[in-house]
Amino acid sequence: MRDASGTRLFVGDTVFIYWGNNELRRGTVQTIQGNRAKVLVDAFPTEKDDNLRYSLSKWKAGSCMIKHITSNTEYHNEVCALIDHVCDLRDEAEYMEDKIRY
Repeated sequence: MRDASGTRLFVGDTVFIYWGNNELRRGTVQTIQGNRAKVLVDAFPTEKDDNLRYSLSKWKAGSCMIKHITSNTEYHNEVCALIDHVCDLRDEAEYMEDKIRY
């Protein structure tokens, strides 16, 4: 299976998945079947209870996700740091209006 950029995905890989309302959420690939995968998504990052925080996605095509950039991929570390920073800003925003900007 390949993501939107053509990078191969495997069970256990961390990805950013389209989660509706023009949002990307971080998740972990749980199951792969053909060109579809189920992803355990960090749906509510500020929730303290893990049973409420994480959600298993429906079967999603590889085109709906992109592999998380790590230091051992061909991408630059600055890109990885920028994505993480934007996600942190979104998760720490107090009001919904602030979250929409990220």
